[in-house]
Amino acid sequence: MKKINKITGLLAAMLILLCFVSCKQNAASTPNLVASFKGTMISGTKTMGSTLSFYDDSSFKNTIDNGGFNGGTYTGDVSKDGTGKLSFTDANTDLDWTRSGDTLKLTIMGMSMGTYQKQ
Repeated sequence: MKKINKITGLLAAMLILLCFVSCKQNAASTPNLVASFKGTMISGTKTMGSTLSFYDDSSFKNTIDNGGFNGGTYTGDVSKDGTGKLSFTDANTDLDWTRSGDTLKLTIMGMSMGTYQKQ
């Protein structure tokens, strides 16, 4: 009888320990903002104001002034002068970006798609 009580007590202690371990919350990693630019994007014959926000996990978000947004991933280092690509998640379109000082220019096949200023 004493053996059964010891085994039962040991199993209960192990079960409690497993419950605490399984309740551990995983830290949700939130990407950090690297750079933000505000300007005008050209889409067909329309222009729309938007803000491009770049994050340290190589993602970006394009928040359009009318309340809409889209995003995707980018290549390059937007925190300094240079070049790279924006790949939109919901479109089969990649835009080239070039940063010079506080100005970010978007192009596709050499045609201007918008100009943004660092915020």
